[in-house]
Amino acid sequence: MTIQEQLLNDLDAVFDDGLTLSITHTYNGGASQETLKVFFDRSYEAAFPEGSVESANLSILVKSSNAGNITRDSIFTVSGTTYYPIENQGDEQGVTRIFLSEDQI
Repeated sequence: MTIQEQLLNDLDAVFDDGLTLSITHTYNGGASQETLKVFFDRSYEAAFPEGSVESANLSILVKSSNAGNITRDSIFTVSGTTYYPIENQGDEQGVTRIFLSEDQI
């Protein structure tokens, strides 16, 4: 077994058997729907005394092999809240991070 195959097997164990959240992914203009297992990362905001605010976007981590149907027109439902993708960042190790917004851009 190659190192790449071992990494992908490890990803299967983490995503399929790990502490993931099942979310609904709607695509093809609402014609298709699937359930994805993802890690969901909520945003945060930190206010500083000088008045500036730092925040991070919401994002999900999904196995790249399960991200093939995700496009700019995708809609994600996470715990009853609708989110829209604003950026996809794939990596060489088989994981894709998708940054989300509650506002359709």
